[in-house]
Amino acid sequence: MLNRWIGILAFLGMVTVNTFLLTRDVLPTWLAGDPPRSCALQLSEGQSFTEQVGIFDAEGRRVGYAWSLCDRDLDLTTIRNYTYLYPLRLPQDISTPALRMDMVLRYRRDHRPDQLQVRVLGLGIPISLEGEFYPPDDFGCEWQVGDQRGKFVLPAHRLRALGDVLRPFESLADLRVGQSWHMETINPLAGLLPGWGAENMMTSQTLVRVVAREPIDFSGQRVDAFVVETQTTRAWVADNGRVLRQEIELPLFGRLVLVSEPYDNETRVAVLQNMIGH
Repeated sequence: MLNRWIGILAFLGMVTVNTFLLTRDVLPTWLAGDPPRSCALQLSEGQSFTEQVGIFDAEGRRVGYAWSLCDRDLDLTTIRNYTYLYPLRLPQDISTPALRMDMVLRYRRDHRPDQLQVRVLGLGIPISLEGEFYPPDDFGCEWQVGDQRGKFVLPAHRLRALGDVLRPFESLADLRVGQSWHMETINPLAGLLPGWGAENMMTSQTLVRVVAREPIDFSGQRVDAFVVETQTTRAWVADNGRVLRQEIELPLFGRLVLVSEPYDNETRVAVLQNMIGH
């Protein structure tokens, strides 16, 4: 009799654990829906906005900046992202030069990408990625890392949600807890760091989940925010879509923390001019 109860309890425990794992890990992938529109894709004709992000290491020291400049005309929404990293001292006595990554992404009225241009400056070799929309739903890309070149094609609709490894989220509007979607991620440093091949400049899809709401201290205030997670990123997003904070784990770089800041155009111009000609 005792053995029967032990068997029943063990079975119920197994069912409970499997149900929990199914709910936590599998269902979000099955039920992943359309990605939330970024603030840029909600602009009306003639509107624009700017954003600045501070990049810090795990000890809280500033190691760079990121900026977004977005505008909308009659047919296209244009997003210009600039990321700058100071020279970094990495493990195993490795030092990086100052790095600058520029990304220009243009979206059509139906929110599918029309053109993509990515450049990395500071490493002394050409690193680029260019993409273009081809009807009915193809987005053809060409990449270059030094002497290596390659091409690939993605379904254009998959790029409605697009980030990069140094700044996964630009803005996320109209979130709700339990929401999930897939995001493509650009890795412009592919081929330069251990474990990253140049052919993986555009990584496979990443599952994004809105897992909770929780308070966060931001600019001296307590703000209720959505908590958004991927396998390598945890972000806190305000109700208006502003990404207040992102924590990212990257090979070799370790943990980076991105914090939204007041936009300062003079700082942007001065910092980015350091990389002109590289």
